[in-house]
Amino acid sequence: MPVESAIVGLYGVGLLLFPLTFGSIWPWPIDAFHAQVYSAIFLAGAGGIYLVWRSAPREELLVLGLAQFLVGPLAILGLVITDAAVHRIDWTATGTLCWLTLFGWIGISGVFKLYAAYRYFSSQSAS
Repeated sequence: MPVESAIVGLYGVGLLLFPLTFGSIWPWPIDAFHAQVYSAIFLAGAGGIYLVWRSAPREELLVLGLAQFLVGPLAILGLVITDAAVHRIDWTATGTLCWLTLFGWIGISGVFKLYAAYRYFSSQSAS
C-alpha cells in the first residue's frame, strides 16, 4: 500500500502542478483547469490508502476497497459508453492505454482490499 499511495499521490500532485503534462494521458483532451480538478480524486485516494495502511480499522479497508473497486471499472465503463456514442477515443494510443491501465489497477487494487477485509471479518465471526 505505501507504493500504491505514492504512485496515486504523485500522479495527483502532477495533475495539480503540471496539469497539461500529466493530463496528456487522458483519452480525451483536458485543459489545465480540469486536470487540476481531477487531481483531487487521486490526492484523496492517496490519502485514504495511506491512512488505511498506517493503522485504520478494517471497516475503512472495506470502504476504501469498495470505492476503488467502483471507481476503476466504472470510469472505464463510462469511457466505453461515451465513446460508443461519439467515437472519438483512439483505443490504441499510448495515453489511452496508460489511462486504462491506471483505472484498471485502481479497480483490481480495490478487489484485493475487499478480499482482505472479507478475510478479516470472516475470521472475527469465527472467533
